[in-house]
Amino acid sequence: MPTRTKTQQAQAFEFLVKLLSARFQKELGKSPSTRVVYGVIDHDECERDQYAVRVFTPTGEQLLGTVRHSSDAQSGWIGHTTSFSDSDIDLAAVDVDLPVVGLWANARDEAAAIQHRLEAIHKLLGSDQSNVIDYLAAELARQDVQEDWVMGLVFLAEDVHFPPQRQPNVRDALLRIAGSFRRSTKAGADRVVWSAIRRAASLLVPAQANLLVPFLEREGVVDARAVTLKCVEKLYLPAPPENPDLVQPIGDRAHTLAQKFLDPDIFGGGENALLAQSAVCTLAAIADVRVSEAVTLATRLNRRWLKHQLRSRLESLRTSWQSKGATVAGTAAFHRLESELSKLA
Repeated sequence: MPTRTKTQQAQAFEFLVKLLSARFQKELGKSPSTRVVYGVIDHDECERDQYAVRVFTPTGEQLLGTVRHSSDAQSGWIGHTTSFSDSDIDLAAVDVDLPVVGLWANARDEAAAIQHRLEAIHKLLGSDQSNVIDYLAAELARQDVQEDWVMGLVFLAEDVHFPPQRQPNVRDALLRIAGSFRRSTKAGADRVVWSAIRRAASLLVPAQANLLVPFLEREGVVDARAVTLKCVEKLYLPAPPENPDLVQPIGDRAHTLAQKFLDPDIFGGGENALLAQSAVCTLAAIADVRVSEAVTLATRLNRRWLKHQLRSRLESLRTSWQSKGATVAGTAAFHRLESELSKLA
């Protein structure tokens, strides 16, 4: 066999390193006994012409080895030690892009920091989106997980598009989580409830709006009424319900809230004012005839800023309905909306 020059040897070794790096980024087989690993190959700081090989498995096992430049035709050697503690290597400190299998190992590692798991999932959304969506849907449906993990998943779900076949399960899981966190005193529970309701509502069709009725009641620690009313209003932004009687439970609750928070002895700024506005707008959006009474109560308060807010929101609703053409513009709900707007002029 011809003797290789140093340049050729260096080129051959460089090719070997690239090959090993590429192999570490692929599954090593589908057999149940096959070990799926990923790794990092870098220059060894302790010895010249030697490379450090760090190998990690999805189960959390970590191996360390070396590969060195050989002066003959042999391929060199790789040795490894047995598993060692997390203190021997900090995955977060390794400045490389982990391959897909490594990111999945991080995402599924329940002992890892929640932030690191979420960061791994964010990266996987760009390279393995379909499987990530399936994983998120399954994790949201679980009921035996840490609160912090659930909180992170809920916020993440607001930025993920779920395919139609996944939407019912994700919707139900988010509504369950919202109901559970309403009774939580944990810091940030309110944001989780509001986020879960918003995302669940976005997965509803208008005919399913009554699934939000429980959140129009004041239960537990977190008040979700204003967010829920806004979600109902948004559901009917494209068009009013064909049969308003089907959403009467929502209308009943919105009417009660409008009467309460538009009472001169109770009305005030902040959350009360928001509830009052949202109750009126929800009645308009679901084509409930009691919107006329609610608008009258609002005008009697003689608050210019309240009338302005109501007019702005109801004009947006009218514009959206108008965009659907004569089909909606000719309905009783549309004519009623225009009548109420004239009171707020």
